[in-house]
Amino acid sequence: MVLFAIIIGSAITALVIKSLKNDVWNSATELAQLGEKPRANSVNEHTKQLEEINQLTDITNVELVDTNLQGDSREAIIDELIEKLYKENILTSKKDFKQAIIEREEESSTGIGMNMAIPHGKSDAVKVPGIAFGIKKAGVDWYCVDDSLAKFIFMIALPEGAEDDAHLKILQMLSRKMADEDFRDMLLNAQTDNEAYKLLKDIRE
Repeated sequence: MVLFAIIIGSAITALVIKSLKNDVWNSATELAQLGEKPRANSVNEHTKQLEEINQLTDITNVELVDTNLQGDSREAIIDELIEKLYKENILTSKKDFKQAIIEREEESSTGIGMNMAIPHGKSDAVKVPGIAFGIKKAGVDWYCVDDSLAKFIFMIALPEGAEDDAHLKILQMLSRKMADEDFRDMLLNAQTDNEAYKLLKDIRE
């Protein structure tokens, strides 16, 4: 189990680093074309919000949890979770944030294995950092690296100005706890959103 956790952790780290490199390159290119400097106050504000996270429930709430996702495809579930983020006033535009999510998926699937997918995106459409979580008990094809179906979907929404290290912090918390098969079984068997939310409190540094 320890070896398996290390392998999964490494896979997640590689996945995120690739994404973050592209984000940094794209941002630098855009700024160079516009002749602008980064907005320091915005970056510092978002970074502080993320650095203060010690457990997953610092960045989510029970209204962002759905133990009975209805979608039967990756895109349908993406839409469901984006809707939750929008209703909780985390997004200014569902369309713009979905574009960020889809562009990330087109680079390489965020299905990391162990029945888990972690779609994520940075966008100006994100007001504050947030995570929507859903369970699809039957699973959905997310092109996971181990060919498993995605049953646990964590959607991470980050403002464009968020620092990359704080993003990795969330992924590390997820990879450590979700490598525990007993925990995944308990989460999958949660009967209500409240029950699942209470379990999510165990995902911490």
